[in-house]
Amino acid sequence: MTRSSYRIPELNIRFILALSVFLQFACSKIENASVSPKTNDAVVDSSDHPQETNQLSTLSRGIAVIAKNASAAVVMISSERMMSPADLSSMETLDFLKKHKGLELEMPRTINGMGSGFFIDMEKGLIVTNNHVIEGADLLHLKLANMKSYDAKVLARDPRTDLAVLKIKDEKFDRSGLKTLNFDKTSNLQPGEFVLALGAPFGLEASVSFGVVSAVNRGNLNITELGDFIQTDAAINPGNSGGPLLNVEGQVVGISTAIYSQSGVYNGVGFAIPSKLVNRVVDNLVDTGRVDRGYIGVRLRPPHTRGSVEAITFEAEGAVIAMVTEKSPAALAGIKAGDVIVAVNQKPVGTPVDLTNTIGMLEPGSKVDVEFKRGKERQRVSMRLEPYPEVKRFPEALSGR
Repeated sequence: MTRSSYRIPELNIRFILALSVFLQFACSKIENASVSPKTNDAVVDSSDHPQETNQLSTLSRGIAVIAKNASAAVVMISSERMMSPADLSSMETLDFLKKHKGLELEMPRTINGMGSGFFIDMEKGLIVTNNHVIEGADLLHLKLANMKSYDAKVLARDPRTDLAVLKIKDEKFDRSGLKTLNFDKTSNLQPGEFVLALGAPFGLEASVSFGVVSAVNRGNLNITELGDFIQTDAAINPGNSGGPLLNVEGQVVGISTAIYSQSGVYNGVGFAIPSKLVNRVVDNLVDTGRVDRGYIGVRLRPPHTRGSVEAITFEAEGAVIAMVTEKSPAALAGIKAGDVIVAVNQKPVGTPVDLTNTIGMLEPGSKVDVEFKRGKERQRVSMRLEPYPEVKRFPEALSGR
């Protein structure tokens, strides 16, 4: 059995060097090859199927137009982080090789990263990206579609959903030729629909890849604490993170975030945060500097287990309550440790992750109906959500977008 893992793409210099060598070798083979055309061979002629050819040409041109227009909103993000004592301690091996093996090794002092983003508000210079693209960065540099470069600061971010909003420091930045992208708010995306992924894979800015939606509502992937994902076969590679995933209307249906790969590069399975979640989180970050989430005040057991370690029984569905906080919405509604929540607002809860996502994505103050099992008996209660405690607020957030 092969071992696979979910990876948040990171730029790999060794891969780039290997790719460069391979391309040089391939090009030399092509140059040395000789091709002798055979006049008797049958030639494929598009005029044999004019209607189908016209349809494909129309589709191709449409995709090209969407890609060209959307590229004007895409930003390449470069980050720099000064090495911490923990980072420097990991360099001990290199230092040993340099001192004792006579190797000429340059000791880095910064850690560089790369990703993508896109404009959501041109007037205010606001750009959305993944939190992991900018987390811990001391410096953020942006290269815009009009080839101008600027520094940016973090306006606000939400690690739990891996989203962040940046602001260009120079309020008079050159906006010529730039555009903003709009979110698809219908949430009607279906498997099989065409999508385009834009970004800067391996630092190759203004790159476009094309594919389909492989699945929607992919949950429990341990990529983020909250939310589910769109799965796509559109190529997502290191440097694509934070870039937009578009539908054929040119609207943002997701933000490219992670891939499923053994090698760390594209393997046909990529994941994007859905636009409905992005839009809500970004609105909160811009308006208030934080994301207010619903809270019922329970702690959950690991999935599929009930009872003591000595006598574990398996639970086919639901989220098992391990502890209830005093005076919390759950406590006031009568929820107790050992109860199994199986539905919220008539939406089935299959795992603890389902419950965390469902409650965490609702606004504080929302009234919810909770169905739970206590022994063999099913019960239903109502409660009003409280704000999730200890949410960090970013003071630089703007008032309104």
